[in-house]
Amino acid sequence: MKQILLLALSLSVLVSGSPVRALAQATPSLPSAPSAPSAAEVDPAKAEEIRKLMEVSGVSRMMDQILDQIIGQARATNTTVPTEFWDHLREKLDTKSLINQTMALYAKYYSVDDLKALNAFYQSPAGQHMLAVQPKLMQESMQLGMKWGENVGKAVAQEMAQKRDSQAP
Repeated sequence: MKQILLLALSLSVLVSGSPVRALAQATPSLPSAPSAPSAAEVDPAKAEEIRKLMEVSGVSRMMDQILDQIIGQARATNTTVPTEFWDHLREKLDTKSLINQTMALYAKYYSVDDLKALNAFYQSPAGQHMLAVQPKLMQESMQLGMKWGENVGKAVAQEMAQKRDSQAP
């Protein structure tokens, strides 16, 4: 699930500004820390369990849905960017490639036994229930968090206004 949120955040940053302007600017590449094995180096038995986990947990499907939503929102806010750009971008944002790259991270943190246990959980009634409820839970949590943040923001603004008014000459 954290993987999906990171994907969403990364892609929102990617497409939130003007993509055409971003493409025109040369950006230096950042050095990457070689901490996880490449997807090609992942043990085949472990790779199979990782693929299975991504499938049974819905990660693969959700990545595609999130990409479509983000690109749809970016299209709506960047109306001067040609449709051809968005179509080409979506073609290039191949989730299978991302999943293959992500496999190395899963391999770094999970043993084959961990992956088998996770797969068993997601295939269990409790795991299936969690997967069914999770989107609603996330949506309601986001709404709750937005309302909470709004209320805290209003309270802080009122406190600051009272402080300012009490210090006025």
